[in-house]
Amino acid sequence: MMWPKRRLSIQLLEPILFLGANQEAAPVLRGNVIVHSHRSCTLKKLSLRFDGQLTTQSVENINDIRLKKDCQKSVAQQDLVLHPSSARSAAPLLLHVGTTCFAFEMQLPEGLPESIDCQQAKVRYNLTASMTYRSTSSLSDTSEDCTQAVQLARLPFEGSLTGDNYSDTIDSRKHYASCCQYHVIIDSKAVALGDNLPISIRIAPIVQNMRIKNVYLQLLERRQVLNREEVMKTSQSCHLLHPSKDASSIASSPLPTDDLDKPWQATMYYKIPRDADGLVHSTSTYPEFSVSHLLFVSMLVSFPALTQNNNIRRVQHTITFQTPIDLLSRNIGQLGDKDYVKLPLYGDCKSAGERIDMFDNSIHADHPPAYDDVVMTA
Repeated sequence: MMWPKRRLSIQLLEPILFLGANQEAAPVLRGNVIVHSHRSCTLKKLSLRFDGQLTTQSVENINDIRLKKDCQKSVAQQDLVLHPSSARSAAPLLLHVGTTCFAFEMQLPEGLPESIDCQQAKVRYNLTASMTYRSTSSLSDTSEDCTQAVQLARLPFEGSLTGDNYSDTIDSRKHYASCCQYHVIIDSKAVALGDNLPISIRIAPIVQNMRIKNVYLQLLERRQVLNREEVMKTSQSCHLLHPSKDASSIASSPLPTDDLDKPWQATMYYKIPRDADGLVHSTSTYPEFSVSHLLFVSMLVSFPALTQNNNIRRVQHTITFQTPIDLLSRNIGQLGDKDYVKLPLYGDCKSAGERIDMFDNSIHADHPPAYDDVVMTA
């Protein structure tokens, strides 16, 4: 039998913890610490530590020289002792050859910022398991650690995890320009990185021979960080959104090529870039940093107009509608995948000693049924 090189490993029940809109709600981290023993050993201590680190970077101009300054801060640190679980069980635990599983449930601190990784702000969380043991053939204790990254992703607002989390629309309502009436509807106030964003546009011309030349979308990203002098520094970047080319998405309506002689409306799909393309998700506003986004919907139209020389020529006019939009972590986009949010099967987390005690006392405990089986038979 091939044994893992490391005796210790961490298996998280939920690799990503989803935070609700209410920052005061405390998330719960669940999982198993697995000890692989290729020979018997005595476990003296097994503990967990959850820690979070915030790193912010600001740029300062000193004598016309741009200097980058980093500031680090701990945002979370919490410990949980798995063995000994109490003063009564302080005696060392004998682990036999094989795999022993220690289940844990740790309530994390309230108000944790979501995970983010960009140049101006980084929030990273880790769970570290530490074990002290002594092999039967050794006279001294041995320590071993194992670290697992933990991702925290923010939901747009309270609601069912896989339900209508971000279905509220953005409605510009009817607006008037010099050449037309227009109405913009964006299907969602929040969209995950890498997803498609549907936009419906309705234009009613109020001048003759008006044409729609182009419709384009831009995202303005604003990052704010607090520097060492307690001054909030702001940086901005603009990203052009391109029409979606996904084969699985509904085809976007084409722009009309002729002059408009009646109201025109269509739904178009634009691709939100992934975070690897220099764009990061929006965040809540924290004392040390925040990331926010503005969406610009621009419609380029042309129509005949009278010049100062009483000549008629076509002029171009840009109509722009802007609105805040919530860009969510790409992990949120996975919530639509039923296999991703399917509850895992129950595993056997009893230790070898517990199984022996249950057998000696004629206790037979079957695993609970799978969640899907209960739903289908209910």
